[in-house]
Amino acid sequence: MKKTLFLIALIVVPTIIFAQNDDSKKEMETLWGNKELSFGGFGGPRVSFSKFDGQNIWLVGGMGAVLVNHSFFFGGGGYGIVNEPNFANVTTTAGNGGYLGGGYGGVILGFIVRPHKVAHLSFPVLIGAGNLFYSDMRMTDHYNTNPSQHIIDQSNFFVVEPSVEVELNVFRFMRVAAGVSYRYAPNVSLTDTPSNAFNGPSGSITFKFGTF
Repeated sequence: MKKTLFLIALIVVPTIIFAQNDDSKKEMETLWGNKELSFGGFGGPRVSFSKFDGQNIWLVGGMGAVLVNHSFFFGGGGYGIVNEPNFANVTTTAGNGGYLGGGYGGVILGFIVRPHKVAHLSFPVLIGAGNLFYSDMRMTDHYNTNPSQHIIDQSNFFVVEPSVEVELNVFRFMRVAAGVSYRYAPNVSLTDTPSNAFNGPSGSITFKFGTF
């Protein structure tokens, strides 16, 4: 019995010592990883289509961001209404309804899944603020007049807009992203307009240029 225990000890003890020595040579694993951080950046124009109180609106703007490890990005962006739809129910002195203008912008945070693939997913979120207003004439018709003199009503608001995008790697320096988002702007307060009129889905196309 003693011989048997002695033989087992001769086998087990060296095995444990070897395993401990082998483990000591391995690097500690961490959540962020053991590789050095890589940085890039990108920016470009964005066009989106949405609705406001039942009417179509087009927003044009741009965004830019710093890219970390090819997957995480943070930056900012802003978008403005360009088609200025008319709302006949809005009371004006001229009686011609109100033309909608304004826009929003803020901080953008996001994550890219499998960025090295030709087609992949991106999940940006915009958090910021904006301003909407009604004018008694289109901004493009003001010419030499002061646009602020024609504003009937305006409202500042807070906005959150999460998105899902399908990105295509067109070139090493260029990507095209088609996405859908939901814009949440709960505190818009404009004359003759529901407070949730700016809430709703949007569709967008973004052209991104930079180092990915």
